[in-house]
Amino acid sequence: MEYWALAIAILSAIFSGLAWWSTRRQAVASLEMVRIERARHTAESIEAVAAQIVPELATGGSESRFFRNIELRNVGRATAVSLEASIEPIAGSHLEVIDHGNFPCDVPPGAAVTLVLYRQEVTGPQRVAVCLTWIDGTGPRTERTMVSLI
Repeated sequence: MEYWALAIAILSAIFSGLAWWSTRRQAVASLEMVRIERARHTAESIEAVAAQIVPELATGGSESRFFRNIELRNVGRATAVSLEASIEPIAGSHLEVIDHGNFPCDVPPGAAVTLVLYRQEVTGPQRVAVCLTWIDGTGPRTERTMVSLI
């Protein structure tokens, strides 16, 4: 009779240990899911107040071999306030921004503004570094990207 009681006590201890381990594992998994959800929520909140300016070479009838239009399109979810655009100098190239009249400007989501470049020679640079600065819900931002002029 004592052996049965001891066996039942041992089995009870084993099942209690397994129950504790399972509960602990569920708690750790639950905390991990909460962390993932908070990170996702934070990323969505930041994305909702951020502007994203994408420079694209614009094609159009007004372009010639010396003039190039670069569309600065806002594909983000917030307005880019006080957008400024400049061309970073490239050694040995003669490249000028000739349309400063529309900068600084505000660019709402889905809208675009045009940056007009003038190359003094046909064999000018094939790519150009564009420096963009603006303010959105995340604060002041600066981005540099390369744009192909071909």
